[in-house]
Amino acid sequence: MTPVLLISMGDPAGIGPEVILKALYKLRGEIQNKAFLPVIVGDLGILKLTAKTLKLPVEFEEISFLEDLRETEALKVINLSDLSQRIKPGYPSSEGGKAAFEYVVHAATLILQGKAHALVTAPLSKAAVALSGRPFVGHTELLAELSGTKDFAMMFVGKKLKVSLVTTHIPYKEVPRALRVEEVFKKALLTKRALEDLFGIINPKLALCGLNPHAGEEGQMGKEEIKILLPAVRKAVEEGINLQGPFPSDSLFFWAYKGKWDAVIALYHDQGLIPFKIHHFHKGVNLTIGLPFIRTSPDHGTAYDIAGKRKADPRSMIEAIKLATYLAKRKSSLST
Repeated sequence: MTPVLLISMGDPAGIGPEVILKALYKLRGEIQNKAFLPVIVGDLGILKLTAKTLKLPVEFEEISFLEDLRETEALKVINLSDLSQRIKPGYPSSEGGKAAFEYVVHAATLILQGKAHALVTAPLSKAAVALSGRPFVGHTELLAELSGTKDFAMMFVGKKLKVSLVTTHIPYKEVPRALRVEEVFKKALLTKRALEDLFGIINPKLALCGLNPHAGEEGQMGKEEIKILLPAVRKAVEEGINLQGPFPSDSLFFWAYKGKWDAVIALYHDQGLIPFKIHHFHKGVNLTIGLPFIRTSPDHGTAYDIAGKRKADPRSMIEAIKLATYLAKRKSSLST
């Protein structure tokens, strides 16, 4: 099977167009060997300008429907906007935010219709989308809403670490109030299922971070570990999940990196992402677990400061495409 991968272009003013084209050019041998078939959902004019700026000898073929796919060397593009004369790299705008939002929605709709095998999303800006007047928390939450998914989580995947998050895009001061026994348990269950179903890890070993320094020091530095996290661990164990903790996160990630656990469950965004990006900054992948389809993305943002300057590193996008391809093929083989 040759998986069809939809790649949403992200913010037209960000580094999305650049990392996509660099990644696909680097993976051109795999594409020619039919390892996967990429279809970019975005702005054809901006992609052409980006290819010219990068001096990449790529050809493009505009398609309207995935049924129109033909085996040619040209990169296939579903063209949804015409912003090449109005968008400047590095300068977010309401037009760009609106277009980036529509790329994702269109790609997700096609995925949900069963017309492609996986979705890879280039970075967009929450602020730019907000400028367009659309309520938007993030890719993960939008895709869950579009697919009617109630229980989902962000999992960051690298060679040495896999990290799931209990809470995501909320202010730090709101994290303690957002923690619930049932929510921690659900994230543990989602993580277990993802490791088993997507990665083939039998009875995965999971570790839970504490919220407070020293994991609360038996209640001396906070009660969340006693009132919320320990009951969540007990519930998980009763349900057959190999979850341990909560552990002080400063030491937990060291041992996780050494291979003691198959994944770490962090309680908030930076608790999990700081150690993850220290080790996997250029090759980390964001995988949404719990969705009815495969979705990956690079683990970086729009990087407006280097957009249009040919400085963007495509390695995380390359890994996102590779992981989406691997998971799509694994899912297909398990269903046949």
